[in-house]
Amino acid sequence: MSARLGTAVALYLTRTQVCARLSISRATSYRLERGGYLPRPVRIGPGTLRFLRSEIEALERRAADDRGVAR
Repeated sequence: MSARLGTAVALYLTRTQVCARLSISRATSYRLERGGYLPRPVRIGPGTLRFLRSEIEALERRAADDRGVAR
């Protein structure tokens, strides 16, 4: 069971983790979300929202591609 839980946890990021990863404030994350730049989080339980790691990684790739940075 713990291996399965470990896999599930790796698929999601908290807002705090997303903010740290992108070096932005919580307020900026809400503003970017409202503007459509940051993907919307998914509800995984009562009062629990998480961002899909794959969507945040895609956002990072797009940002790097827009700058012309090689991966």
